[in-house]
Amino acid sequence: MAPYSYLPLIEDNSEIRLLTLYPGSFESNIQCSLHAVRLTENEVPKYEALSYVWGDTSNPVSLYILPSSDGAIDITKNLAELLPYLRYCDRPRVFWIDAICVNQADLDERSRQVQHMAHVYRNAERVVVWLGLETPETKLALSTWRDLSLKIDVDRSGHGAMRSRSDDPSDSHWGDQHCFLPFDQKIWHAMAHLLKRPWFERLWVWQEIRLANPHAVIACGFDMLLWKQFSDALYCIRYKRQETGFPELHNLIDRAYEIVDYYGYSSLKTMMFQTRHSKCTDPRDRVYSMLGMLHKPDADLDIVPDYTKSTRKVFTDLVTQYVKKQKRLNILLLCKLDDAAAYLPSWVPNFAALSRARPIINVRATGDSVCSVEYYDEDILKVSGLTVSTVHEVSDLSPPENSKFPYHNIVKAARRFASTRNMENLYFDGTTVLEAYCRTICCNRLSDRHMPSNETLPNIQAAQAVLKDILKSETGKLADISPAAKIYLDYASDTCRSYSFFDTVRGHIGVCPISAMPGDQLSVFLGCDSPLLIRPAKDGQFKVVGECYVQGLMCNEALLGPLPGHFRRVTRLDKASNSYCGCYVDPVTGEMNIEDPRLGSLPQGWKRKLTIGLI
Repeated sequence: MAPYSYLPLIEDNSEIRLLTLYPGSFESNIQCSLHAVRLTENEVPKYEALSYVWGDTSNPVSLYILPSSDGAIDITKNLAELLPYLRYCDRPRVFWIDAICVNQADLDERSRQVQHMAHVYRNAERVVVWLGLETPETKLALSTWRDLSLKIDVDRSGHGAMRSRSDDPSDSHWGDQHCFLPFDQKIWHAMAHLLKRPWFERLWVWQEIRLANPHAVIACGFDMLLWKQFSDALYCIRYKRQETGFPELHNLIDRAYEIVDYYGYSSLKTMMFQTRHSKCTDPRDRVYSMLGMLHKPDADLDIVPDYTKSTRKVFTDLVTQYVKKQKRLNILLLCKLDDAAAYLPSWVPNFAALSRARPIINVRATGDSVCSVEYYDEDILKVSGLTVSTVHEVSDLSPPENSKFPYHNIVKAARRFASTRNMENLYFDGTTVLEAYCRTICCNRLSDRHMPSNETLPNIQAAQAVLKDILKSETGKLADISPAAKIYLDYASDTCRSYSFFDTVRGHIGVCPISAMPGDQLSVFLGCDSPLLIRPAKDGQFKVVGECYVQGLMCNEALLGPLPGHFRRVTRLDKASNSYCGCYVDPVTGEMNIEDPRLGSLPQGWKRKLTIGLI
């Protein structure tokens, strides 16, 4: 039979196609038809949307579209395999499925339909996440997650909180972060088996499930689980930090949790990092797949999917649009010299291969300033900033392979650092060198940075106590590690896997990209939340090495000097918008200011800009 001939969609009419699956037995041939409908705010047809993995595109299967004279569409074996599971036996079922409802051979239509995908998944009556066929392992994993979700309540507002649903004291362990789950190796193996499914690796699923309504489900064959139940169960497992006997399971849970960990907003920078390991066949989709999830101010970016543009053009346009619209340089914080692409300027992140280094959050190295930018040509960006110091020494923090000693790299680095310094001396910011070091090697991801305190994060008291134990021990080995100390060491380990430690000729300490070298310049730039290391190049130009955390420079100290008295900057939860904003707190007096207490009257020509919202 001839290939199916798609009728063109009306370009300016917000049209999409929907697939109707006609009823039939599981074994009978699939009968279906396509029809065009309008999808607008006022016209929302009833349909479900499928989130799945295309699979191998070789050896396609023909899907015949009714009436039979209309021809056939080639679909992958994976899609052909799942369609019988979607079909009802007694009534039609309407779906939006990208490989069928979009003419994949028409590049212009693909570009236009990508613009509608966010609306498609947001307005679907239900999103069905197809993970593959049912097996004994998938049945065990889904039933375990279902049962676990029924035992706990997870508060998704703020920092998140978990408690047992039961008032029976004997059941309180389900909601206790420090009590392990009573699961055996068979259950952990089943979870790993299911979390390895290719769906969790795919880039576009982030948009598809994050825009779905609460009716979304996971399906393995005919076995289904509400997405919220999966989300709550995963939250519980991840925050209990339990040893499972399957080292790879921790990475699988972390990968899946990043898809789940969504409170209705995420910045472009955060989403780009979270999706760094997700797979797509076209690198331009690294940008286009994000567009439907953006919130203001990121949503104001003037970017329209266009598959006729080169990857270089798409990546560079994103950066220039971001800088133009937001008057900020935070997108540059994703740049790392060690993963830079030869076809891109060093100030354009290689979105196709982002570094594993977790972005540094909740900091304001130059306050809420706007950037000052000039473009000399498509490769040279001129920005305004201040060079603070020069890198003196860089030391490796990465753990040795196959080390039998937990936290070996942290112990080694701490003892090396302490051998050349008095840890009780005062650092630049008025804290002790010990406290400054504790905050540095976890990028200050500590509970006291939040209001109210985020108890899922490590606390500074436990951090200092375990570092003191390390330095007191003759061997450096830790005998008994408290739960609070373990949380801190795990966060520090996360930093050490992807950053190096450095100091400057002026005595600053920090963590930096692995590619950093002595002689790199430590600089802060207007409109950029973190300090950047830059490397001198030809003709007075510089290359971006990457962002760094430097204790004593993360709260606009380079431009305004130290905070007065006992003031410190924290992130405060705004319950009305369920988002965070920075504020300044004096824990001694209880005084709290939204505005930086160091700011007085502004010089002539300056304007005050107050930023409330995403951190």
